Amino acid sequence: MNKIDLHLHTNYSDGSDSLCELLIQAEKAQLEVISITDHDNCLAYGELKQEKVRKLFSGKIIKGVELEAAFDGIIVELLGFGVDTDKINANAEDIKKKKKHAYYTQMLRLYEICKRLGVKMADDVLNTYVDGEFYYPASHIHREITKHKENRKFIPDDESWNNGVYFGVKHITDATSPFYVDMGGLFPTLRNIYDTIREAGGLVFIAHIFNYGDKAHGILDHLTTNFKIDGIECYYSKFTTEQTKYLLELCKAKGYLVSGGSDYHGECKPDIKVGTGKGDLMIPMENIRWITDKMLI
Repeated sequence: MNKIDLHLHTNYSDGSDSLCELLIQAEKAQLEVISITDHDNCLAYGELKQEKVRKLFSGKIIKGVELEAAFDGIIVELLGFGVDTDKINANAEDIKKKKKHAYYTQMLRLYEICKRLGVKMADDVLNTYVDGEFYYPASHIHREITKHKENRKFIPDDESWNNGVYFGVKHITDATSPFYVDMGGLFPTLRNIYDTIREAGGLVFIAHIFNYGDKAHGILDHLTTNFKIDGIECYYSKFTTEQTKYLLELCKAKGYLVSGGSDYHGECKPDIKVGTGKGDLMIPMENIRWITDKMLI
C-alpha cells in the first residue's frame, strides 16, 4: 500500500474537495506523508492551524504549493516544498487577479478558434458565461461544445469530451491540437515562479514533466540547465514505468531529490484517487528522506 502523496489539490484552487474532505480521504487511505499543493496559494495551511482540522489526518503534512508559468507557448508548473506559507499567501490575491484575466483571455481565444474550425456553438455563448462558475473559464466553451453531438468529430477521445480539465490538458495546452491556445505573455515566467518559491524558502521540484507531450524533454533540459532545481516528481499517476525509470536515473546522475504524487483533484479528475492515482501509484518511503521537521505543519 502506498504511504505517500505529495501532490494534492483542494477547492482552495481547482480541486473539488474541501480540505477536511481531503484529509479524511488521506486518513482512510492510511497515508503517512502528504502535501497539499494548491495552485498559487497556501490557504489550506491557514485552516490546518485549527486543531480540529489537523486531527483529521494522523500523518505528516509537508507544506507545499504549485505555481504556473508560461514557457514555449504552454503552461509549465513547478512544485515548492517547505515554503513559508505566509509569504506565498501574501502574493496570492495579486496572482489570482492576474490569472483570472489570463484565463478569461484564454476563453476568448478558444472561442475564436472554435469559430474558425466550424465548431457548432450558440451565438450568445460568451454572454452566458458566469464569472467564477469555473476555475478555468475555457470550461464554459467546452461545455457548450459538448452540447452538440456533431462536434464529436473535433474531440474524438472520450476523456476530453467528458471532462473539461482533460480537454484543457490534451487540447488547449497541446501545440499539436487544433484547439491549442498560445498563453505566452499572459502568465508569469519560469524565472518568476522559481524566484517566488526560493524567496519563500522552498525547495523547487519539476512537476509531471511528461504531461507536456512532445515538449517534455525540451522543457526538462531548459529547467535543469538554467535553474538550480532541487528535485523532480518522478512518480506520477500518468507516468509509465519507463518514464519513472528515466527520471529516477536522471535524479541519480544529477544529485536531484525525488518526489511523487497523484495530482488528485476530486471530481475534476475522477479517475485519480488519493494516494494511488490510477490504482498503481507506489512511492517508496526511502525517496522522502529529504523532508525535515521545518517543512512540516
